[in-house]
Amino acid sequence: MDEEIESLSTQAYVCCLKWFGNPPDESRSYQIVRGPVAGTTRDMLTGDYFICIPPECDNIEQKAITISHEMYHRVTMMRKGLCNIFWVDEMMAVATSLHFVNEIGYSAYVEYYLRWHCDCSIILPPHLLPTKREYENFLLRPQSIRLPHEFESSIVILGLRLEQIVGWREMCRIAQCKTWAEWISGLSLEHKVEVCALLGLDQLYPEYPR
Repeated sequence: MDEEIESLSTQAYVCCLKWFGNPPDESRSYQIVRGPVAGTTRDMLTGDYFICIPPECDNIEQKAITISHEMYHRVTMMRKGLCNIFWVDEMMAVATSLHFVNEIGYSAYVEYYLRWHCDCSIILPPHLLPTKREYENFLLRPQSIRLPHEFESSIVILGLRLEQIVGWREMCRIAQCKTWAEWISGLSLEHKVEVCALLGLDQLYPEYPR
């Protein structure tokens, strides 16, 4: 593996520990490998991780955004709670990657990435986003996750709007909370109202009306 990828993976791991805390299986190693699609898998026998980087990641910005996205999964994969909801997990992974790429000095790439997704004409609300991973082919799972066409842009914009309300520090707590009620309880009243409206939680938390 080239030195650039090794350096980025180390930096991304350190950032994820800073933002989300140590993983439950901190003693397990991870290895960066090349493969057909981006993804993070865990060896069921050893508990070690393999982070796959696809060949189209050939410049530093693409490498950084992919590695940090997958490093979020390595750090949070064994946690229980909100990060087990598929769209939440992917929203947080995308937000992590954007923060990391911005932190290492490639803010122009982040702006380009956000502009591209902000141009999407259809943004799905949270209740229409998939909560579990569904596969076209169980044996080829990483290559065959079944997603709505608008999924990626929807989680990018939703994560951006959520962070604009509560800030990055509160966003990071999502990966540490078991329920929305637990996470929302730590917010100010004003933020509770806005977050419940954005996430469609009005019925679950009527004490925080719009």
